[in-house]
Amino acid sequence: YPFFCGAVVPAQTILQLNVDIALVRFLGEDNFNSRTGRVDCTFVGSRSARCPHNRRAIGFAAEYKHDNRKWLRDFRDVMTTMITNGYEEDGCTAGVCRLRSIDSEDV
Repeated sequence: YPFFCGAVVPAQTILQLNVDIALVRFLGEDNFNSRTGRVDCTFVGSRSARCPHNRRAIGFAAEYKHDNRKWLRDFRDVMTTMITNGYEEDGCTAGVCRLRSIDSEDV
Protein backbone atom coordinates (compact mmCIF):
# COMPACT_ATOMS: atom_id res chain seq x y z
CA TYR A 1 0.00 0.00 0.00
CA PRO A 2 1.22 3.54 -0.64
CA PHE A 3 2.59 5.10 2.49
CA PHE A 4 3.72 8.44 3.83
CA CYS A 5 6.98 8.65 5.70
CA GLY A 6 8.15 11.90 7.23
CA ALA A 7 9.88 13.39 10.22
CA VAL A 8 7.62 14.69 12.98
CA VAL A 9 10.37 15.85 15.32
CA PRO A 10 14.13 15.48 14.92
CA ALA A 11 15.24 11.85 15.22
CA GLN A 12 11.64 10.58 15.09
CA THR A 13 9.89 9.37 11.94
CA ILE A 14 6.27 8.41 11.41
CA LEU A 15 5.07 5.85 8.92
CA GLN A 16 1.39 5.90 7.93
CA LEU A 17 -0.67 4.89 4.94
CA ASN A 18 -1.68 7.67 2.57
CA VAL A 19 -5.29 7.02 3.53
CA ASP A 20 -4.40 7.89 7.15
CA ILE A 21 -2.66 11.13 6.17
CA ALA A 22 -5.55 12.04 3.84
CA LEU A 23 -7.80 12.33 6.88
CA VAL A 24 -6.12 15.61 7.77
CA ARG A 25 -4.07 16.57 4.69
CA PHE A 26 -5.25 17.01 1.09
CA LEU A 27 -3.51 14.68 -1.36
CA GLY A 28 -4.33 15.79 -4.89
CA GLU A 29 -2.91 15.88 -8.40
CA ASP A 30 -0.32 18.53 -7.52
CA ASN A 31 1.25 16.55 -4.63
CA PHE A 32 0.30 12.89 -5.17
CA ASN A 33 1.46 10.45 -7.88
CA SER A 34 -1.39 7.93 -8.29
CA ARG A 35 0.83 5.54 -10.27
CA THR A 36 3.53 5.19 -7.58
CA GLY A 37 1.62 6.33 -4.49
CA ARG A 38 4.40 8.83 -3.75
CA VAL A 39 3.46 12.02 -1.94
CA ASP A 40 5.55 15.09 -2.77
CA CYS A 41 4.70 17.16 0.30
CA THR A 42 5.33 16.81 4.02
CA PHE A 43 3.03 16.33 6.99
CA VAL A 44 4.86 18.93 9.07
CA GLY A 45 7.60 21.40 8.27
CA SER A 46 7.82 24.54 6.22
CA ARG A 47 4.49 25.88 5.03
CA SER A 48 5.55 25.76 1.37
CA ALA A 49 6.44 22.05 1.50
CA ARG A 50 3.59 20.94 3.77
CA CYS A 51 0.52 19.19 2.35
CA PRO A 52 -2.53 21.47 2.64
CA HIS A 53 -5.17 20.71 5.29
CA ASN A 54 -8.12 18.56 4.26
CA ARG A 55 -10.73 21.14 5.26
CA ARG A 56 -13.68 18.76 4.81
CA ALA A 57 -12.34 16.10 7.20
CA ILE A 58 -10.01 17.79 9.67
CA GLY A 59 -12.86 18.71 12.03
CA PHE A 60 -13.80 15.03 12.41
CA ALA A 61 -10.18 14.07 13.02
CA ALA A 62 -9.83 16.75 15.70
CA GLU A 63 -13.06 15.67 17.38
CA TYR A 64 -11.91 12.04 17.55
CA LYS A 65 -8.41 13.05 18.66
CA HIS A 66 -9.90 14.68 21.75
CA ASP A 67 -12.62 12.09 22.50
CA ASN A 68 -11.43 8.49 22.24
CA ARG A 69 -14.70 7.11 23.64
CA LYS A 70 -16.65 8.81 20.84
CA TRP A 71 -14.26 7.34 18.27
CA LEU A 72 -14.67 3.85 19.76
CA ARG A 73 -18.49 4.10 19.80
CA ASP A 74 -18.64 5.42 16.23
CA PHE A 75 -16.13 2.82 15.01
CA ARG A 76 -18.15 0.03 16.66
CA ASP A 77 -21.37 1.24 15.03
CA VAL A 78 -19.82 1.56 11.57
CA MET A 79 -17.98 -1.77 11.81
CA THR A 80 -21.19 -3.52 12.88
CA THR A 81 -23.05 -1.99 9.94
CA MET A 82 -20.27 -3.04 7.53
CA ILE A 83 -20.05 -6.67 8.65
CA THR A 84 -23.82 -7.22 8.86
CA ASN A 85 -24.70 -5.47 5.58
CA GLY A 86 -26.69 -7.88 3.44
CA TYR A 87 -27.54 -10.20 6.34
CA GLU A 88 -30.50 -10.64 8.66
CA GLU A 89 -29.75 -10.62 12.37
CA ASP A 90 -31.53 -13.16 14.54
CA GLY A 91 -31.40 -11.17 17.76
CA CYS A 92 -28.33 -12.98 19.06
CA THR A 93 -26.74 -11.05 21.92
CA ALA A 94 -23.99 -13.41 23.10
CA GLY A 95 -21.58 -16.00 21.77
CA VAL A 96 -21.18 -16.65 18.06
CA CYS A 97 -24.12 -15.19 16.15
CA ARG A 98 -25.25 -16.76 12.90
CA LEU A 99 -26.17 -14.34 10.16
CA ARG A 100 -28.53 -15.33 7.36
CA SER A 101 -27.95 -13.86 3.92
CA ILE A 102 -30.85 -11.70 2.77
CA ASP A 103 -30.31 -12.94 -0.80
CA SER A 104 -30.13 -16.63 0.04
CA GLU A 105 -32.85 -19.02 1.12
CA ASP A 106 -30.59 -21.83 2.36
CA VAL A 107 -27.67 -20.53 4.40
